[in-house]
Amino acid sequence: MDITKLKENELLVKKVSRNKTKLMSILAHYLRSSFHKIIGFTGLLVDNVNNNSFNETEKYLNIIHSASQKTLNLLDNLLNWVRFQTTEITFKPDFLSLSDVISDILDLETLLVATKEITLSYDFTEELEVYADENMLKIIIRNLISNAIKFTNSRGIIRINSFIREDGIEISIADTGIGIETQKAKKFFTNQAYSNTLGTHNEEGSGLGLSLCKEFIDRHQGKIWVESEVAKGSTFKIILPNKNKLARNRTTYKYKNNQKLIAPFNTAFRFF
Repeated sequence: MDITKLKENELLVKKVSRNKTKLMSILAHYLRSSFHKIIGFTGLLVDNVNNNSFNETEKYLNIIHSASQKTLNLLDNLLNWVRFQTTEITFKPDFLSLSDVISDILDLETLLVATKEITLSYDFTEELEVYADENMLKIIIRNLISNAIKFTNSRGIIRINSFIREDGIEISIADTGIGIETQKAKKFFTNQAYSNTLGTHNEEGSGLGLSLCKEFIDRHQGKIWVESEVAKGSTFKIILPNKNKLARNRTTYKYKNNQKLIAPFNTAFRFF
């Protein structure tokens, strides 16, 4: 190996080390902030157990629940990222019902949607199947939905769509949020994306989720990108390789102001 190559490798190692240090710093700040919130509002409940009204108690519990859920999501992402880096995650693709996968994820995001009074709709093809690793696909879609919720204002709109195209199945998650600057969007799905960017309700984050999405999409030999305009919103799109059955029968799920507008297949979505 020549000297030039050695220097390039040395610079790459240093860059990776700096990025990991930055990521750990962001994660530590995020966890500290989340636990401060949980401890603070738990303390308010304990100290005023006989004085709080039902509405106050419900408000504090929702805040605690939301902070706990976000912290768990972050730790899940971190664990999956570490496992992926050490090749401990086994890639096991299979034919999956896309509607079932997304419905499972929406069931976990109901509180965040309800808190911000966001209208979340999913237009999908009932019999559409994707060939993917179920755990990886759920992590990808959940991170993209969580990201859309984070950067969408109260009473905004998030639309999820899926359809067949020549090179595979496309899934898009579009929001009416704050949008992303072009230069910043270019850094998405890279280790340069690690940053503590606040959401519309000051929600914190690390950028780890989007980086993980890129790695898992690459494992599927798929594509992922974002189209965005500041103050108008963003659309995150992924394409999974063309290994699917023909799709028929479209159905729609919609959520608005803590209510389930349409729920086919008797699927239960509970709002707190």
